[in-house]
Amino acid sequence: MGSEFTFYDYIDDTGSNTIHSWLNSIDIRAKEKLNKRLLYLEGTSHGNWKRPLVDTLTDDCAGLFEVRARLQGQQYRILGSHSIGQKTPTLLYAFIKKGDRVPADACQEAFRREAEISSSINKHRVVHNYE
Repeated sequence: MGSEFTFYDYIDDTGSNTIHSWLNSIDIRAKEKLNKRLLYLEGTSHGNWKRPLVDTLTDDCAGLFEVRARLQGQQYRILGSHSIGQKTPTLLYAFIKKGDRVPADACQEAFRREAEISSSINKHRVVHNYE
């Protein structure tokens, strides 16, 4: 399976990789599960991105996708966007989901970060760190 995509992570103004930091703060098994999903998705055409691995969001979150993993009743999510480049999906915001819906503030923050990247692409994103 060849690589269809390369995932990128959001970098904040201090130079911190917020996605990598979050992944290092959660249960190692959840981190491994999410990274395995990302590796699988990198080699899968966008038309085959489906639940339970990934979902396309709607309503206030339209334009974003979420990479999904569940471990011991916890729902781990990473929000991302393709709008910065079809072959370069960018992971923007990560959280543990509580309830049935993605919180509106999570989507707002993801869109804010997407706008930052659009204004300074080389400053605010880096190839995803799988370590």
